[in-house]
Amino acid sequence: MADNRLLDRRAMLSRREFLELSGAAGAAAMLPADFSRAEGTGDSPKKGGILRVAHTNNPSSLDPSTGRGGSEHTILWGIFDTLIRFEPKTLTAVPGLARSWSYPDPQSLVLDLETDVLFHDGTSFDATAVKANFDRMLSNPRSTVKADIESLASVEVINPARVVLHLKYPDSAMPLILSDRAGMMASPEAFNKFGPDFDRHPVGSGPWQFVSWEDGNKASIRRNEKYWREGRPYLDGIDFRMIVDTNAGLRSVLAGENDIVYRVAAHQIPVAKRAANLEIVVGPTMWVEMVYFNYAHPPINDLRVRQAINHAIDRNAYARAILGETGEVATGLLPKSHWAYAESVADRYPYPYDPEKAKRLLAGAGFPNGCELVSLSYSDQARMRQSDIITQMLGQVGIKLRQDNGLMATINARWQSGEGDFHLSSFTGRPDPTLSYASIFSKDGIFNPAHIEPSSELADAIRRSRASTEISERKAAFEDVQRIERANALFVPLGFEPEILVHNTRVKGYVGNLIGKPRFDDVYLTS
Repeated sequence: MADNRLLDRRAMLSRREFLELSGAAGAAAMLPADFSRAEGTGDSPKKGGILRVAHTNNPSSLDPSTGRGGSEHTILWGIFDTLIRFEPKTLTAVPGLARSWSYPDPQSLVLDLETDVLFHDGTSFDATAVKANFDRMLSNPRSTVKADIESLASVEVINPARVVLHLKYPDSAMPLILSDRAGMMASPEAFNKFGPDFDRHPVGSGPWQFVSWEDGNKASIRRNEKYWREGRPYLDGIDFRMIVDTNAGLRSVLAGENDIVYRVAAHQIPVAKRAANLEIVVGPTMWVEMVYFNYAHPPINDLRVRQAINHAIDRNAYARAILGETGEVATGLLPKSHWAYAESVADRYPYPYDPEKAKRLLAGAGFPNGCELVSLSYSDQARMRQSDIITQMLGQVGIKLRQDNGLMATINARWQSGEGDFHLSSFTGRPDPTLSYASIFSKDGIFNPAHIEPSSELADAIRRSRASTEISERKAAFEDVQRIERANALFVPLGFEPEILVHNTRVKGYVGNLIGKPRFDDVYLTS
């Protein structure tokens, strides 16, 4: 009852108050932006050339509303414009296909759209196309973004350049949500034509258009000659070479076969530094290494087992081994420098490395001799090394981890369909933290394989974090989210990866972002 009264009170806020909130939320969503990158030559950006990227994984889909892999954004951002974009170093919301937005009341988000924008198939982008995209996201059984837009009740077309998103409750997170997959606009004519095969025939309005995708080998995109942003793109195109092993990816850049490799491991930096023709980008991200739980399965559905696993893993040792001096030991889903990070929760639920306590918890749960868990993870060299470390740590308290490894797209699909007990992977963070928690812990969240609410209290706190109309209230809601999650030990945070990207000296204009997923909008090549 109290929560309903709170929502009712918020719904009566003035337009000015809610607009102030919207701006403050975007400005607050930031981390220190201390990216380091090599400076350019001072030359003006040049058009032309094909950028060759050592891409970390084969995509699961090139349809933004059905894909399941975080690394796909790097390709998707080239093909699809988003309704709203984010400033890379602060995650502040900035115009995209929506040149402006406003809240005439807390449950209505008005988007004023760019005009004269064409999809790659020559059809027009307009308010009707926006409505068709959202209708598809909400109705498509394969949609993986339903949790992202859970607050969306309906879409109203006012005229070709204006659309209103009617919300079930006030949602200050929505603008930044529209800078992610849910804001990637696709051609309605194309997704109606291709149906389920649209993930192999993506059509957006981005700076480059789709050409081909050879599974496990290469995806290619080429210049959109009718792109609506004047002067862009600089590059004629981008070839994404699928190279799962970053050691091999770095070697391909050293050999001149590719121009860029990203998600480089910390221990590879000295190798890159020895090459005269390479430059290194290092910067902070919200990319967290973590263990996901399938808490629909016994024994993971027992809180004591989840707590035991949290105590059995030495996060400091893991971070030293995997991240070196470049990362941050994780105590939750948000790094310490994030505006929504709750230090009080980390102090209350630190889950220090304590193998004896882990054994006592397992015995209390009915496993005095330990138990066996099925772990789904990836078969690349780096992830196998991480799996071996975690397997050894858990083995010391009697938990036998049976590894089931494979390619990322395959493992992600299996995990998200409910297989396995334990998933060693990562989460890249989202522009607004509400979306991060909803993606993992909401009933319809793409990364919640159980598809049950682990806690009704947590679901309420997540909703309050996006319905709040005051930054102080948002912080309080996020403190509740973090407290409830940590008390229930719903995952194991390990460490935050920095962005480490290596490129040759031909590449100019690259700027990293806090999401840790490269965008190439401003990149150009020199001879």
